[in-house]
Amino acid sequence: MFATCYANLDGLGKAMVRDGSLDNENTLKAFAAGFTQSKSTFDFVDVGRGKERADNKLKGKAPDLLPSLHPGRAGDEHREVLFG
Repeated sequence: MFATCYANLDGLGKAMVRDGSLDNENTLKAFAAGFTQSKSTFDFVDVGRGKERADNKLKGKAPDLLPSLHPGRAGDEHREVLFG
């Protein structure tokens, strides 16, 4: 299994503190580090500040991910691509 998350950690952390989801921005940074270190195939990528940086990362990966979702191809296995 491969899992990759793309986010602006500073911006997301501040937003989560502002809306009460987190008490401290460092909690998200610690989660991201733990997620990345938990398995060699798990990555939490901090894309930095800038509008739509995470979107651009996903758009760049889409050609690799989306064709594999079509059923009936040899070697297909269950895959999920979640956007949010």
